[in-house]
Amino acid sequence: MNPHNVVCLDTYKIKKSIESCSYDHSLYYNLSLKLSENCVVEVDIDGAKNAFTKQALLIKSIELEPSNAFALNNLANSISMHEVVNVKMGGMTLQLSATSLYERAISADPNYANAYCSLGARMQEIGLSEITLCIQGAEAVFTTKSLFSKAIECDKTHAIAYNNLGLCLNKEEYYELSDGVRLNAEALFLKSIECDNTNADAYYNLSTILKSDQHKVITQIGENTLRFDKQSLLAAAIKHNPNHASAYYNLALLLYSLQLPNIEIEIDGHKQTFSESDLYIKSIESDHHNPFAYFNLASITEPNQTVEIKIDGKNKVFSKRDLYIKTIEHQPDYAAAYANLSNQLNQKESVRIKINGNINIMTKDQLQHAAILLSDG
Repeated sequence: MNPHNVVCLDTYKIKKSIESCSYDHSLYYNLSLKLSENCVVEVDIDGAKNAFTKQALLIKSIELEPSNAFALNNLANSISMHEVVNVKMGGMTLQLSATSLYERAISADPNYANAYCSLGARMQEIGLSEITLCIQGAEAVFTTKSLFSKAIECDKTHAIAYNNLGLCLNKEEYYELSDGVRLNAEALFLKSIECDNTNADAYYNLSTILKSDQHKVITQIGENTLRFDKQSLLAAAIKHNPNHASAYYNLALLLYSLQLPNIEIEIDGHKQTFSESDLYIKSIESDHHNPFAYFNLASITEPNQTVEIKIDGKNKVFSKRDLYIKTIEHQPDYAAAYANLSNQLNQKESVRIKINGNINIMTKDQLQHAAILLSDG
C-alpha cells in the first residue's frame, strides 16, 4: 500500500500540526478521523518520514494518552473480537484485544455511550450474550441488553443503542430502562427513528415486526407526526441507505403479496420507480450472495428474457437458467432451484455449476434426482 497525498485542507493542517508538535495525542486522533481504512498518510517527525494508517494513528494517540476513551473505542472497532494490537504503555508493549480496549475506554470515561454500544454490537455479531468487565478496578457483568441500556442511560438520544436493543427483544418482550420506562421492540425502533430519522436500519427493523401490511405505526420527527406502514418503512430504509439489500428484497416480496406493479422510492432527492424485478436486481447488486433473490428473480423472468445486473462494478447478463444456477451456487441444498433449473433443460442439455469451488456438470435427470434427494432429506 503506497502512501498518497491527502488533499483535504483540514487533514493537511492536522498533519502539519503533528510535524510541529508530535506529542499532542489529540492531533493523531483527529487525523485518524479523516482517513479511510485503506489510506496511509506520511508525516515528517523529527526529520524522519513516518507512514501512518488509521489504526496506527489511533495507537499513537493512545500511547501518548492511555486514557483517550475515543481513541480506545475506535481502535477496538477497527479489529475483530479475536485480534490483538500491540500498544506501548509505561515502557512495556501490551497486546490488547478489542474487549480490553472497550474496557479501558469505559474505565477512562464511564459515561461514554459509544463504548457501551460498540461492545454490545460486537457481542451481538458473535452471539455472545454476557461479559465480565473490570471497570476502574471493580468487576461488573454486562449482557448485550444491559450494555445498550447503559448507552441509552449515558445518552438519551443514542439512536443506534435504541435500535440494537430492539434487535435483542422478541415481539412481545419489554425491557425496562434505567429510568424505569418499559419499551418493546417496536417502541425502541420508533425511538431510534425519532433520535435519528436517517437511520435506515431502524426503519427496516421496524418493518420486520409489523403484524400485517395494514399495521401502521406513528412517530414524531421534529414537529411532524408521521405514519408508517410496512411499505413506507422499507422505502424509507432504501431512501436513507440506497444499498440496503434486505430492504429491496423484502419490498419485492411485499409488492408481490399486495399485487402492486411498482413502487416509487426517493433516492438522492429523486423519485425512482421500481418493479418487483427491479427490486430483486437492486437487492442482488447490493448483496450478490443472497440465493433467494436470484431464485425469486428467476421465477418471474421469462425463459427467453435476460436481466442485467451490476456485480463488483461490472454489468453481467443473466438468463432465467443463469439465475437458477447462481441460486444453487450460493445455496447448494436448495431443492426447488434444482427442480426449476431442470425444467429449463431438454434431455440432451447439461449445465456447469460451481459448488464449493468445484465445477459440476449436471444433466436434466441429475438435477431432478438432486431435487428429489434434497426434498426427502
